[in-house]
Amino acid sequence: PAQPAWAPGAARPRGSAPPVAAAALVGVSAEQMRRMLGEPAIRRAEGAAEVWLYEAAGCRLDVILYAEGQGLVVGHAAARALGGAEGVTEAACLSAVAAAPAPAPWGAAGRRA
Repeated sequence: PAQPAWAPGAARPRGSAPPVAAAALVGVSAEQMRRMLGEPAIRRAEGAAEVWLYEAAGCRLDVILYAEGQGLVVGHAAARALGGAEGVTEAACLSAVAAAPAPAPWGAAGRRA
């Protein structure tokens, strides 16, 4: 089941060095991802892989990490604008994701996938 990647009630650690394109994340380790973008809003195991979801006000970033050696490495990353957030660039999305506060839990009223 999908779970928050940080302790409930704790502030979401933010990132400090977002890339300008999601493609730049391919090959990056899980630890490097955390430094660049902070903790994901959701982290879900999918077999030997993990799916991480990052959220910001106008966009989402989906990341799939695969086991490599002793850790996880990004194999796929894609940013996407949400409904009314037309014109959000990929770079703006990644910056917003890195700075985003912790989102409300997925079960909270008004939340949507």
